Amino acid sequence: MERHVAAVEDACGRAGDTLELFEALSDRLHKVVPFDGAAWFGVDPTAILPTAPVRIENIEAGHCESYWERECTVEDTLLYRDLARAPQPAGSLFRATDDRPARSARYREFLAPQNYGDELRAAFKTGGSTWGVVDIFRDQGRTPFSTSELSFMSAVGPVIASALRSFATATMAAPPASLDAPGTALFDGPACGLLSLDEQAERWFTELAGESWATIPLAMTAIYAVVARAQAVADAVLASSDERKWVDLDLSM
Repeated sequence: MERHVAAVEDACGRAGDTLELFEALSDRLHKVVPFDGAAWFGVDPTAILPTAPVRIENIEAGHCESYWERECTVEDTLLYRDLARAPQPAGSLFRATDDRPARSARYREFLAPQNYGDELRAAFKTGGSTWGVVDIFRDQGRTPFSTSELSFMSAVGPVIASALRSFATATMAAPPASLDAPGTALFDGPACGLLSLDEQAERWFTELAGESWATIPLAMTAIYAVVARAQAVADAVLASSDERKWVDLDLSM
């Protein structure tokens, strides 16, 4: 365990940016906690919503479309916002459901159709703040994630969180003058498909999800996560005042 944790610490120290870090962590994790598919996200520590860039491994495009809608609107086990608040920042679906994963909508609608079995989710936390999350999957028929593997993910979480925090704070600055006004984007209601956007919205999307936001599945970007959460608030799925505080969006739904 100590040797593998040290290897993660070394990877965090060598990475030049978040994408390099996620690539190095994925390579290392394959040797310690083997997996067949994954989604890596940096997150805003206040809203627990993803920030650019992200790393997606072996998730079928058709299933990307509802990833954040399901995360924000369906009550399920091991949601990111719950992991961010939990004393134990890592958990597996089989253990959370007493080896009955079909109790989870995410298993029925996302994992099983892609022939995935168990799922491990972890929040990367330090100082009480969450700076990233990972969602990793194993093919059906493979051994579920073990207690020692969950312990490893919990042990490396603060190290990874510190690296993600350093990358995030290094790029924090006043927004450029071109981002001093809101933009407008039109989404098609519950499906959250992007119908149109103005030039200012395109600038904001680039700021939120990076230069390549238009070339990767929109469902896996920070843009879609914000829209899905806003839709959930509008539909009173997340109706508490705390959940509403962060929503300050000019959206046509």
